[in-house]
Amino acid sequence: MANYISRKTLYTWSVVTPHDTLAKASNGLLLSPDTGDEDLDECAAIFVCGGVNVREAVDARTRSLLRHCASRGIALGALCTGDR
Repeated sequence: MANYISRKTLYTWSVVTPHDTLAKASNGLLLSPDTGDEDLDECAAIFVCGGVNVREAVDARTRSLLRHCASRGIALGALCTGDR
């Protein structure tokens, strides 16, 4: 909405998935990556989409990548079902 109201690009979205593969949301929606994790150093903020059984879906590589981004000062946030 901010881009629309300002009539200029204030932010952009990219989808990055573990291991550059399709990610399946708990509702069945498939997300396809449009960039690789090598581009994350250019981000101002990263939002991780969680949800049902997120602990089982996160591997050591993903945790390491997020720690690396945090150490570089990139803001981290999360989106989830909100039930906890």
